Formats: sequence, C-alpha cells, structure tokens
Amino acid sequence: MRSMYKNSSAVLAFVFLLLCAGTGFLVSALEAQGPEQTFVSSSLPLEKLVYPPTRLCLLDLRGPSASYPFDIQHFIMDLQAYLRSADYLTVRTETEVEEILKRNRVSVPESYDPRSLTRICRLTDCDYLAYLRVIAFDMDLHDGFTIPIMFHKNKVTYRAELDLAVLEGKTGSLQYSKKIIGQKSMGRGFQLYPITEDPALHLNFREKETLARTAMQNLARRTFEAVMTGMQRTLADKYICYWGEAVHIISDKPGLCPICGSRLVKIKR
Repeated sequence: MRSMYKNSSAVLAFVFLLLCAGTGFLVSALEAQGPEQTFVSSSLPLEKLVYPPTRLCLLDLRGPSASYPFDIQHFIMDLQAYLRSADYLTVRTETEVEEILKRNRVSVPESYDPRSLTRICRLTDCDYLAYLRVIAFDMDLHDGFTIPIMFHKNKVTYRAELDLAVLEGKTGSLQYSKKIIGQKSMGRGFQLYPITEDPALHLNFREKETLARTAMQNLARRTFEAVMTGMQRTLADKYICYWGEAVHIISDKPGLCPICGSRLVKIKR
C-alpha cells in the first residue's frame, strides 16, 4: 500500500514539473516576440485592430463664398457624414472647438500657416488637422463638342475646386496636399448650321439646383477620400493571423503565429 502512495506522489510531482516547465516556456516565447507583435482579443472588430483610434480637427471651408446655385452647406453636411462613418475616427469641427481657441487667443489663418495650424491641432488634442480652401466655383454653359460654324453639341458643366492640406499634429508636418475637383455635367441637345445663341439650351431653375448640388456631393466624396488617404499614408504594413472570426495576433513583420503556427497574412488596406 505504501509503495502505491509513493508511486502516486511521484507521478503527481512529475506532472506538476511538466506544467511548470510548459508555463515557463510559453511565457518566454511570448516575451521573445518583443514590441513588434501584439496579441489581441477576437471580440474587437478588424477595423479597430488595423486602424488605431484617430482624432481629426476639421476646419471650416475658407476662400471665396459660394453663390447661387451652389450651396456650401451641402458639401459640409456630406463631408462630415462621410468622415463620421469611419468608426475609429473622431471628428471635431471648428465650431465644436471654438471656445478652446478663444480661451487660448488663437485664430484660424486665412492662408496655410503650419505654425498656427499645428498649435490648433495640439490645443484641440487631435492627431490630424484638415485645412480646406476654395479655389473657384465655375459654370460652363457652352461646354461640349463643336465643329466650327457647322455643328455644336451643347453640354452644361458645374464645377467646384478646393485645395486640401492634411497636417500631422505631433510633428506639425504637411502630411498630404491635393487640389480636388467636383463636377457634374448635363447634355442639352445640339445645334446644326447656323450656330446661334439659343436660350432654350440653358437650364431651368430646378435643373440648376440639381446640377449644383450633385457637383457639391461629388466634391464632398472626393474630399473625404483625400482626407482618409492623407491620414492613412503613414501606417506601416501589418500582418495578421486569424481563424474564422478569431484574431490571434497582429504583427509589424511577417512570420509564423506563435499561437497556432500559421503563416501571418499581410493586411490589405
């Protein structure tokens, strides 16, 4: 009987040592990964794993004011809706941070000034700042295809142009800059010889508003894409290991997953 108890104690001691050794091996393996790899919970959505939470200060549109039939509010509403559709992005408008700027006696410059804009970005605790300035609003009523004297296919084009600058808050550097054009055209028939100025080829009240609003919506969409490109440009390549909806690891370098041994896959953005 005593020999049986001794054997059982020896087996339990052996199992305990194996468990301790396995735990120590796992801890050392995880520590060996270093800061380049991050273990994550599978409950987080993939966009939050790939893109860290980001704060954007969106300043008001500056430059020449829009005249009828252009309505700048259509552009502002659509642009803010597009930006706020990104779950990881927090947007702070100039109106929302107005009190902070007043307390610190800071005003938004009418032209691009990196020193002032960097200070605004830091005071509002934002990672990026978007500075928008209107270049022109244009209505071309005689656009289209023409054979001199003989033929003219009439087309009306409404166009809006602005200049975008995305500034990075920590360094104050210009992260991204682009001229953006939003436009929409509408065909209005054609004329054969003789070519004359025909008022019937121009737009009525409703057509003008529809064309201008569509052009501003197109400008908002292009501006949104440019802002997102400017903020995501510095993100390095990421590699991920996932099984179904479970995410094991996100790493800065390729290799094998230390949990399941699978090869890490590059995240496509």
